[in-house]
Amino acid sequence: MSIGVLTASVTRGKPGGDITHFRRLVRLGEQMEIPILIYSLKPSGALETFAWNASAGGFSEIPMRQLPRVLYNRIPTRRLEQMDWVTSFKDRFLREGRTITNPGFLYKDELAKVWSRAPELSANLPVTLVSPSFEEALLAFREYPVWYLKPAHGKAGMGIKRLKCGDRAIEITHQEKGRMRTSELLDEKMVQAFWRNLPARFVLQREAKTLALDGCRADVRLLLHRDLRDGFTRSGAGVRIGPREGITTHVPNGGRLATLNKTLKSLYGKRSEEVDARIEEVVQAGARAIELGCGGVWCELSFDLGLSPEGTPILFEANAKPMKFDETRIETKGKMQLLRTLSHMARR
Repeated sequence: MSIGVLTASVTRGKPGGDITHFRRLVRLGEQMEIPILIYSLKPSGALETFAWNASAGGFSEIPMRQLPRVLYNRIPTRRLEQMDWVTSFKDRFLREGRTITNPGFLYKDELAKVWSRAPELSANLPVTLVSPSFEEALLAFREYPVWYLKPAHGKAGMGIKRLKCGDRAIEITHQEKGRMRTSELLDEKMVQAFWRNLPARFVLQREAKTLALDGCRADVRLLLHRDLRDGFTRSGAGVRIGPREGITTHVPNGGRLATLNKTLKSLYGKRSEEVDARIEEVVQAGARAIELGCGGVWCELSFDLGLSPEGTPILFEANAKPMKFDETRIETKGKMQLLRTLSHMARR
């Protein structure tokens, strides 16, 4: 039984989405004897079917076959996912008793609300304000000097700004390809003008007291996949170390890789295994909260966490459509687990 990957595109005759990612899935599927087809939605309502064509070195359109019982959602953009022709197809597909895994993108404001309702995560979340007004932001700045402003729809650290509130100005820092860019808001009118130009949906997140390595911010990046028992299994985890004074640790934006085991031993010594177990507890709780709060079936999630001096994991973000994991071994292990789970679900 084949596995279906759902994508969307406005261009006829092309699948749309991350073709390289789809090709990696097909290669693994061939090794595991699991056939994979790509289903691409079009604005007309048509659903084009694509299979890998080795002789042509790309995906070729094939006659429409019977739809699979399970689709793995990799619609590439939030804009496409909100189109009427996409949402109507998904609604119809679900009404037929079929399953779409990872039903949609996660938004930082929605995620903050979902996690705030999970009592088991109360000690693992930074103070977060969802789309605060200008007046609410001023109160927050008086209570604490450093905040991170994050667009609700951002990915890979894009759009994040650090706001550092001093006696005479608010310093704004953002990171471009590993380099810091800084500006200042010198009075309340400038702050108000800045606030008016923010996106409609964003979060303001208070700086969390997390450990650094050699003065550089260090975050844990962890990949979870659904297992055959309807729980979640860790496919792997790594550490991302940002540039000095950096505000994000994503590798495309100047971050570098480190292993989790070595980092935990460096930071916590004999307590490293204990801290790793706490990380596992927190991401499992975070995944359960997403399932309960967002609904649907989730087969793949990645998490970004910081670590306090005491070893408490701090949940920053989760991603419902992870990009390629930087460590190839973890990426391969995760996708193999994903294919096993999707194949198991399709046969039920």
